[in-house]
Amino acid sequence: MLVINNVAKVAKGHQEISVFYTEMLNEKSTFEKGKQRLALQNGDLGLTSSRLENDIITAAVARLQSDNTWLWIIDEPSIKAFLTTN
Repeated sequence: MLVINNVAKVAKGHQEISVFYTEMLNEKSTFEKGKQRLALQNGDLGLTSSRLENDIITAAVARLQSDNTWLWIIDEPSIKAFLTTN
């Protein structure tokens, strides 16, 4: 799994991603309200996106697993405050 944020930091693997979200939650970050777009699927890959009220567009890619659940493999979150300070 890979997380990319607005300040060009990249977190790869369970440990780095866990640290990223732990820090984000500790900062009491807020999420912008957005309009979820229809997901696109091509084989075992899915693309989701949202347009936020400030016109920022988020994107995420997931892979369909053998148990029919989805595992996020690329995520570009937009989290107010946290991403602008870290």
